[in-house]
Amino acid sequence: MKRLEDSILVRRLHLHNLIVVYVCRNPRDACVSYYHHQRLWDEGYRFKGSFEDFAKLFRKGILSYGSYWSHLKVGLIPHANCIES
Repeated sequence: MKRLEDSILVRRLHLHNLIVVYVCRNPRDACVSYYHHQRLWDEGYRFKGSFEDFAKLFRKGILSYGSYWSHLKVGLIPHANCIES
């Protein structure tokens, strides 16, 4: 997974002085939703363990979509011209 801060999108947003609203979910809600999503995948990709096993992997950030925590860390870094509420 490419880091958000290194992406072309972020550089373009700064060049054009655009506004971005970063919305993040409650980690527990995100974990439960992600677990159910992974259980619905095709057989070759489906998560077959218990929710407890999945939650451990989620906390460690070693699932197929990468770390939830790294995503938050990058998304919540104040950037130039950042307006915080």
